[in-house]
Amino acid sequence: MKKVAIIIPIHATKKNNRLKYFNETLNSVKIQDYPNLVTLVVDDGSEDKVKNTIKKMSDTKVIRREKSANELNTASIAQNYGIDYIFSSSKFNDVEYITFLHSDDMLFSNTSISDRINLFKRGDKIYGKQKTGLVFTDMIRFSNNKKNKKLVKRDYSYKMTLADNQLVNDIQRIRRNIWVKSRKGIVPYLTQVYRKKILIEVHKNLGYNNYSKYGFFDSQLNTAEDKEAALQCLKTCELKQYGIITSNMITVMYRVHKNSSSWFTKKILKNKVREKNGKRIANRHLSNHNKIKKELLYRERLSRGWIYNGNQNLLKKSLEYAWNIYSKINPKLSI
Repeated sequence: MKKVAIIIPIHATKKNNRLKYFNETLNSVKIQDYPNLVTLVVDDGSEDKVKNTIKKMSDTKVIRREKSANELNTASIAQNYGIDYIFSSSKFNDVEYITFLHSDDMLFSNTSISDRINLFKRGDKIYGKQKTGLVFTDMIRFSNNKKNKKLVKRDYSYKMTLADNQLVNDIQRIRRNIWVKSRKGIVPYLTQVYRKKILIEVHKNLGYNNYSKYGFFDSQLNTAEDKEAALQCLKTCELKQYGIITSNMITVMYRVHKNSSSWFTKKILKNKVREKNGKRIANRHLSNHNKIKKELLYRERLSRGWIYNGNQNLLKKSLEYAWNIYSKINPKLSI
């Protein structure tokens, strides 16, 4: 039975109530029926008053990273820190798969891990032994606050046709979903499970010395870092001929509350930070392409801000228009 590692970053203070949800997160991991599962909690500079509580609540490995005073409160660096620790620690040498979970979210059922590992097995029958690089599924958003007690929304429905010789087409189709069809511009990265080899290949492609400093998740992005990481992984899978398996089964519950990243993202998208992020993503993924392609992807990224103004039709039209032009410039990306 291949070992799976779950990385859970947490930045807890007396004000953000993360400890309130953290116990529920851990419990959702503890009840998993997958027998070979390890959890790595990354204490991302929590206040001294609560860091001991985190250790007591976690009957698993906890590592602490001290944050600098001017750092943004994002999970990217902590997640990279966790990846770097797994790669460098002899205790995690036998880890085959890596996934992530936020400290306020939960796994959907006791089979949430085993269901996704079974997708790897299914993919390996199609693409070849150990040639499935990534799986991801559907998830739901929920809220337990007073105003939205009944908020339960299904976010994604990626239904892929699995057949021989469709490796590249499948990956291109997912990439199109990420940029055009994903609701609210979000990638279900919390449902993604990565084969460890893929993260190593991404590491090599990026040319960085360690994950904790630069990493799989771009720490310079205030938002959309999960989307950028997904694109980085998909690009690597395509280059190295690894397969992707997706499913519309639900495996993760994403909690919506006033301190969650989705609230933070809405605020970010109201200012010029989104423009900076858009340019960075475009430059990182299209560094060898011409200026027109960069501008198209840049506009594509910026147009996602419209969705937070409530006009989803405008967003859809804008993205599809950009994609149609982009596909004409590069026919290989056509579906």
